[in-house]
Amino acid sequence: MGIAVLLGGGEGDRYAVLYAVALAQRTGEIVHGIRREPSLPSSSPESSLPPASGLALLVQRADASGVGGVRCHVLEGTKAKDLLELLREERITCLIVGAKDEAEGKRAEKQLEGLRRSITSDRRWSMRSFWAVVTGPWSAEAMAAAVNEK
Repeated sequence: MGIAVLLGGGEGDRYAVLYAVALAQRTGEIVHGIRREPSLPSSSPESSLPPASGLALLVQRADASGVGGVRCHVLEGTKAKDLLELLREERITCLIVGAKDEAEGKRAEKQLEGLRRSITSDRRWSMRSFWAVVTGPWSAEAMAAAVNEK
């Protein structure tokens, strides 16, 4: 079982990563960093990892917080079916998505609602529950406190 962070390469990643690491620290679960790529060149070695900023922050915060492990996944394409399969295979019961502002948060909520409907209708979903969280921007003071927390 685990906690997943959907890394989009934007400012929202910081909020989601900090939230996911704090949750993993409390629950003892591992954190999965997931990057969706519209189309990846098959011969590009750089395409096997999420953007360095999101991944670096995830690894740094997980290490500093004593989180047991971080796994990284790249999904080619943007099909919800692929994300659902990854969540099922890795037994991920929590998905966290960061949003840099309210409008982005509303878009993410709509996408996650579709994912929740897919999960409830999937006969192969074996976990009891699934929940998703959209994190919003933090104030500068809260962000500084979370980053400096040890």
